[in-house]
Amino acid sequence: MTRKIKLHISLLSPVSQDALAMVQNDKYELSFQDHMIDGPDALAATITDVDAVYLGGDDYYSADVLRHAKNLKLMSFGGTGYESFIDAEAATAQGIVITNTPGANSKSVAEFGVACALNAVRGLTNLWGGGRTPGRSRIGCDENRIDWLWQNQSEHS
Repeated sequence: MTRKIKLHISLLSPVSQDALAMVQNDKYELSFQDHMIDGPDALAATITDVDAVYLGGDDYYSADVLRHAKNLKLMSFGGTGYESFIDAEAATAQGIVITNTPGANSKSVAEFGVACALNAVRGLTNLWGGGRTPGRSRIGCDENRIDWLWQNQSEHS
């Protein structure tokens, strides 16, 4: 009988049922973490005997934490900028492969960019009231500058 692969999933948001269905079988033993762990010792305890970790949370896997992970072979980070969450030098020294998912959230980033542009042009955050600095939206756009750019766009295109 083949040993199950122990996969630890660290996500601060709910896991898609479709994604879970792909790994809920006889090949994997899953463990979940849906909150930040308080302190490196407690974080190390979550990965002591796992084979792989999927990171989507805000914990930092330092050299100190990683040295407790005797079976860890793979860390996959859900996004870009894994260096802010994993001590890549320490992981590499231990033979742990690090992967990331560049572009996985590009649609969300594009949607946010469009929303920011609409907000800047239409002043949508004005509808929310309170907490605003006059002349500035909640995302920090200078409405006077945006108005000027909008009115003078034909001169600059």
